[in-house]
Amino acid sequence: MLPDHTFPSSLREFMQPQYTMRPSPPWKLDYVNHVILHDLNKNMAKVFPAMREEVTIALSIEFPASDDWSEITLYTQCLRLVCRVAGRAFVGTGLHRNEEWIDIMCNYTKDIFVSALKLRAIPSLLRPLLYPLIPDVQRVYKHNARAGELIGSIVKQREKDEATIPGYTKPNDTIEWIRDLVPNEDKKNYGYQGVAQLAIAAVSMRTTSQLITNILLNLIAYPEYVPILKEEIENVLASCNGQWTLDSMSKLEKLDSFMKESLRFDTPLTATFQRKAVQRITLSDGTVLQPGTLALAPSNAIAFDPNIYQDPDKFDGLRFYKLRHQNDSKANNIIYQFTAASKTQVQFGGGRHACPGRWFAAHLIKIVVAAILFKYDLKFRTGEKRPKTWLFQTINTPDPKGKIMVRKAQYV
Repeated sequence: MLPDHTFPSSLREFMQPQYTMRPSPPWKLDYVNHVILHDLNKNMAKVFPAMREEVTIALSIEFPASDDWSEITLYTQCLRLVCRVAGRAFVGTGLHRNEEWIDIMCNYTKDIFVSALKLRAIPSLLRPLLYPLIPDVQRVYKHNARAGELIGSIVKQREKDEATIPGYTKPNDTIEWIRDLVPNEDKKNYGYQGVAQLAIAAVSMRTTSQLITNILLNLIAYPEYVPILKEEIENVLASCNGQWTLDSMSKLEKLDSFMKESLRFDTPLTATFQRKAVQRITLSDGTVLQPGTLALAPSNAIAFDPNIYQDPDKFDGLRFYKLRHQNDSKANNIIYQFTAASKTQVQFGGGRHACPGRWFAAHLIKIVVAAILFKYDLKFRTGEKRPKTWLFQTINTPDPKGKIMVRKAQYV
């Protein structure tokens, strides 16, 4: 069995935290992973109602409420929308609606990945000399510093309230989960508290926003699925008295399938399951991995393998819905869910280190897409097709400047 710490080793290679997390040491990323894997998933039922409430508020701010067609930069608005909704669960009420905080999170998710890309392109021996010259890295440091100040003010107020208010109840959010986890010397290390929140944002909000963007683009490109999904959403919503519940999310099987097909067809990473060998490893076929070797799974190649998927080059929004109900197999109902990870579905990685936040992302995506389907009409700009995706190294992202048209839903 491979050692548990092989995944953090590859993550550190990918994100270059020894430069981007300064002044906090890279190993403190482990706290972030623990919080997402354990605390966030354990408290899903408690944070879900707040997310549900925030979707309506966030949409009214980020999407135009006009009967006339308006032009929006789709990825930008989806990112801001996700920052608001996820922020409600992460940093609690107040800060998540602070425009400066939203701007920091949105810009950080871009600057941190661009910084890591540029750092990885520099020979490792030269990185300690050249990293200060990279403008993106300097912007990351500014985000880190300001985030520490903003989180620090929140923590100080909470400490004061805890000391002075009888029966004070701590908020149930990632700020408190991190503080409960770290040693005493870091509980008042506001710089680290800020970096930790930005790290949570980076690993959760960017890919979630990309997937929502691709889902909406696919709904425009394949409009035949809109009435099918609307019918399912209406039926499930009626079954829970017009208000989403955590349990109702599992009943949105067709939407779940459309999401999973969008993830397969427009995977955000063409290679996943990254691992770094920390010792010499001999594989079953005799292949030897020397210490320091990076190994990845070709997620895009697997997603379009005709031996795995029938007509893989065709977008089939109900592909996984049909597979789930094939032969009334209970196993199929599990392995073809959006959140499933297996040898043939590696977009979330795999094994013990599969993406720990995928359930949170799935719930967030469902309530956001369901709301947009009923509140808005979407279309491509006149004379234009779907904005092209950008591919750089292993990153496959929707055009961050791609525009579409949106208006309030017109019911005939």
